[in-house]
Amino acid sequence: MHTGCEQATVLEIREVASDIVHATLSAPAVAGNARPGQFVMAQAQDEPFPLLRRPLSLCNAGKDTIELLFQVRGSGTGVMAGWQKGQSISVLGPLGNGFAVPDDLDTALLVAGGIGIAPLLYLSRFLTGQHTCERVQLFWGGRTEEHVGYLDAFDIPAAEAVIATDDGSKGFQGVVTDVVAAAIEKKVHIESRKAAFFACGPQPMARSVALLAEKHSLDCQVSLEARMACGVGACLGCVVGAAGAESADV
Repeated sequence: MHTGCEQATVLEIREVASDIVHATLSAPAVAGNARPGQFVMAQAQDEPFPLLRRPLSLCNAGKDTIELLFQVRGSGTGVMAGWQKGQSISVLGPLGNGFAVPDDLDTALLVAGGIGIAPLLYLSRFLTGQHTCERVQLFWGGRTEEHVGYLDAFDIPAAEAVIATDDGSKGFQGVVTDVVAAAIEKKVHIESRKAAFFACGPQPMARSVALLAEKHSLDCQVSLEARMACGVGACLGCVVGAAGAESADV
């Protein structure tokens, strides 16, 4: 896998929901090496502030373009929300391991929490376009309709979507993992099939998905969210303790 720094050009930027921004950039070098589950470290602007790059998940990658989906949470993402068409942006990537999709996978269970939908949009497109996966089931949860109401802004053909919100303003009321558990208990997704979980979102949600997968003896891959400064592991901002490790700082 090749990772490098590239001067990308903003082709399109739009707000798909309140404080949720989708950007399309021309970045042939990054796009040519990207796969679902990876991310880039993007420079907000050329000026000294903000100093550090921001990690942004790839929500799609084409022949020469990459797509980013992010939530405005602070000064850095606030600057990014103001990117203009034609603006040059420095991006480092693709970074991260990405999802490893088995060749014989026929049922993919994608579980997203909030802005964790970004890498799963990319994975969904890959599974329905370049892979032979027969069924893609997306479960997406958020606090309110505002946090999960923009799925129609993206074209993900052949993917079934189930929405859950804490307040019941859209889809099922409750946490998304409860909806996933109820569906799995019915065995409709896994009986006589090669199925696997792919998840991205807050750590409590990711932990619940992993435990559910263990209970039903299904493979599970989780993309964890973390604040980071470098994107390559040197700053230790993204480090998460592994099961069986002597310390969570390992």
